[in-house]
Amino acid sequence: MRTNKALRFIVYLAILTFVALTSVSCSDSESSQTFEQILSVIPDTPNTREWVAMSDYTQLREDFQISVLESNATIVQEKLYLKEILKHPGETGRPVPAVATCPGLFDHAAYFEYSLEQLHNLGLGFWSIEQEAEAGHPPEIFDILRGHFDPENTQQTLAVSAKDDPPYIETYGGNTIFSWGGDHEISLIKRLSPPVYDHLGRGGRFVIQNDYVFRSFTTAGIKLLIDTQNDKHKSLFDVTEFRLMARELSSQRAIAAFLTNQTQNIDDVRRRLTEQYDMQNVDDLLGQEPKLVRYETIALV
Repeated sequence: MRTNKALRFIVYLAILTFVALTSVSCSDSESSQTFEQILSVIPDTPNTREWVAMSDYTQLREDFQISVLESNATIVQEKLYLKEILKHPGETGRPVPAVATCPGLFDHAAYFEYSLEQLHNLGLGFWSIEQEAEAGHPPEIFDILRGHFDPENTQQTLAVSAKDDPPYIETYGGNTIFSWGGDHEISLIKRLSPPVYDHLGRGGRFVIQNDYVFRSFTTAGIKLLIDTQNDKHKSLFDVTEFRLMARELSSQRAIAAFLTNQTQNIDDVRRRLTEQYDMQNVDDLLGQEPKLVRYETIALV
């Protein structure tokens, strides 16, 4: 799910034909929608403006008529549930986008079974996740889950699941931060091991609230998420073009969205064509097409 910046841009160019562009001149008086609410807790930084990926599991289940798991579902039931979603697209007969069916908090859909185990080690479950977002790119990535969670259950669960590897616990901005390892610390011997280590062996920092789960791989990052939620730092919701595009995507009942300010114009196209192809007449070819002007921000559905 996470690729380097260059590969991300290539993917972006490849799917440019399917871009949904929205004008920042649309009305700003409508009520807040799902993606807007997620933007309100994402810090506004140069990195987050370049990469925001969001999934709406609630809309996905509704669109594809997928039943909701019971809150007491076991880890085995959740694994079977996700496998069935990937195999059968529900009663609509339409294919379910795989990117929007697996919790990506732990990096990669290929590890979704272990991702579910990590969620359970934190006292969480896939059934409780309504939306998800990933913002920024290395070295600082912010992961956010929105739904219904139980911080007290997390404390009780970690007493058992993290008994052999307890987290460092600190309080900041009225929140409890659970931390494993140092900032960006990688341990190959801890890859995909409990309670929360990812495929690179990173533990990270977590905050579990009633409505949100935050993760960052640095202490400064997790505190920035908290500060943003507490209105001590500007969020992407405060950026007009991001807020209005998120509103439009929610009104269109999108199940997944990608927002970025990394757009292109005719000079970008010319440069990439001349870098990749031995074409002497690039300018002549481009001159036959309407001029591509640079958008401030772009949204993909």
